[in-house]
Amino acid sequence: MSNSQAIQAIENVLATSKVGVLSTAYNNKPNSRYMVFYNDGLTLYTKTNIHSAKVKEIKDNPAAYVLLGYNDTT
Repeated sequence: MSNSQAIQAIENVLATSKVGVLSTAYNNKPNSRYMVFYNDGLTLYTKTNIHSAKVKEIKDNPAAYVLLGYNDTT
């Protein structure tokens, strides 16, 4: 897949998927939750309380992951 094809595939996912999973680490273990995401181009945004656990977890360990684009295959 070329770079332009990859970007097109990402843009397609962003256009159709608004709910995803944000995973952070808490005590060196995964901590995942559903979130609503918004995008501006390829940049993702989400709303949360500045005092939430996820904000502290990201500050403590910025290696966070987002999963978008799940399609039920059943």
